[in-house]
Amino acid sequence: MLVNNAGVFFQGEISTEEQGKLEFMMNTNLYSAYHLTRGVVTGMKDQKSGDIFVRVLTQVEALTARRSKVLREELKSFAMVISVLPGATYTASWDGIDLLKDRFIKPEDVAEAIWSAYSLSKNSVIEDLTIRPQFGDI
Repeated sequence: MLVNNAGVFFQGEISTEEQGKLEFMMNTNLYSAYHLTRGVVTGMKDQKSGDIFVRVLTQVEALTARRSKVLREELKSFAMVISVLPGATYTASWDGIDLLKDRFIKPEDVAEAIWSAYSLSKNSVIEDLTIRPQFGDI
């Protein structure tokens, strides 16, 4: 099983952010998932086994879900490919934000939702798993 869950978020303004932040975010949030997936797909095809969960970090990155759909079509005879679209999940990237923790999704809730999707029979798949904070998006 591959869970593409790496991601970073930087607070601040574009005019004052440190040089290279965008490149670091793209490498971490997008390219790492692409290269990891590419690295395991051949083995999954050879073994005819494996599942992939792709965490989509923001609405802009929801375009990545298209890539998940293509990958799902390619691997559907033996693998689930599920796009995971969590809203604001409380991680260290939110440190220093003046919001109550109750406004965020708990990371363990995301993990439990992924496990539930994974635990379905092989006859069913949740293609897109969207999780949002109960009191609305942040």
